[in-house]
Amino acid sequence: MTDPKIVNITPTDNVFSITWNMHKRCNNDCMYCGSALHDNFSPVRPLAELQQHWLQIFDKTQHHGLKYKISITGGEAVINKDFRPFVDWLTDHYKDHIHAIGATSNGTSSKHYYLGLLEKLTFLTLSTHTESMVVDRFVETAIACNAYTQVTPGKFFMINIMEEYWAVETVKHLIDVCKQHGIRYSINRIDYNRVGSKQYPVFVIGKQLIPRPDLPKTASAIESAHAEIQAYANLHRVPEDHYYNVKIDYDDQTSVKTYATRLKFLGLDNFQGWKCSAGFKRISIQPDTSVYSGECNNRFLGKLSDNSFQLLQAPDLCQQVRCTGNPDDLMINKEYLGTQSN
Repeated sequence: MTDPKIVNITPTDNVFSITWNMHKRCNNDCMYCGSALHDNFSPVRPLAELQQHWLQIFDKTQHHGLKYKISITGGEAVINKDFRPFVDWLTDHYKDHIHAIGATSNGTSSKHYYLGLLEKLTFLTLSTHTESMVVDRFVETAIACNAYTQVTPGKFFMINIMEEYWAVETVKHLIDVCKQHGIRYSINRIDYNRVGSKQYPVFVIGKQLIPRPDLPKTASAIESAHAEIQAYANLHRVPEDHYYNVKIDYDDQTSVKTYATRLKFLGLDNFQGWKCSAGFKRISIQPDTSVYSGECNNRFLGKLSDNSFQLLQAPDLCQQVRCTGNPDDLMINKEYLGTQSN
């Protein structure tokens, strides 16, 4: 008997979804990010420019009549001194139009900074990057942020655990911490073949860089780590979650509510030929202000810098072999049309 086929993915919140990659600059240099995603020198955008870009987005998308879910990322967003003022401005002036606003960060700022940021943000995700993170410090910050959101209505915190093939034991430890403290988490399968990615990790110990050519990027190492982590997390099929952001319908009339990122981790992220709302009720903004339907870059929609950005008029067919790891790309309406199977 074959497993049922996913035929629909529906977000639990009907919103207009925006992922905003504010700049490429980052204070980390993870092997798998690559030059397309980050550097340590590009400029960050000032408050006035960020405000102008938002006004254009708002003007060209408000006809949907939907509230906005804004996910801010980078590079590393928090290294821009105007990031917090921009969040303050958005939440002060567009409160009635925003369903949720949040950020993804590498956790390298202080515990007190993140707790202050959570006073304005709806949600915060801290991603693990073991090449440069101090595990105990990261865990302390995560526990504090989670404790704050547990007693503060309308706030959400989670950890995005990167599935680094050299860090299986650390990943297991982080899963244990999340379970022990009731921290929501997802596990993200990594694309190790991005443009500019390295062939092995380089650890940062204090201010010293320690290359590890003895930990080469190989298919066997990556798959072995995935199998071990998947078994440890007990995620062999899409689970029903206490917290969820999508509803998944199967062709046998059953359904499950779960994290969208589970689909990526379990290899159920092939939506080629499906009808998808990316570009219609979802956009992704790149550091050069280019706007795409999603981080999949399925459709280029123009640029904010020259006012050429325009939405699609209807949902489009997915052209990609795989969806991205970004939960906002996975967490939008998708309908199976019978042209491709997972």
